[in-house]
Amino acid sequence: MKALIFSDLSILIVIARYLNGNELEENLLLCYPLTKRCTGEDIFNAIQGYFCGNEMDWAKRCGVCTDGGKSMSGCYKGLHGRIKIVAPHVT
Repeated sequence: MKALIFSDLSILIVIARYLNGNELEENLLLCYPLTKRCTGEDIFNAIQGYFCGNEMDWAKRCGVCTDGGKSMSGCYKGLHGRIKIVAPHVT
């Protein structure tokens, strides 16, 4: 008999798709543990912290695709809503 052990740890994985010349590339941008809660604010702050630490600008982003969870899709408190505040052009 095997025992399964679960923890209260969520991992935020951000994958970037971008054009490199004429080639579409996809790379892991961020893998970050979310040890507290997993609210839209927590997720946004993790991404924003990475962007600031690596001098990345939201103005150069064009779109966001998520799993559609409540913390992601909320238009006010979700990740999408928080991104719209700093980058209204992002779809």
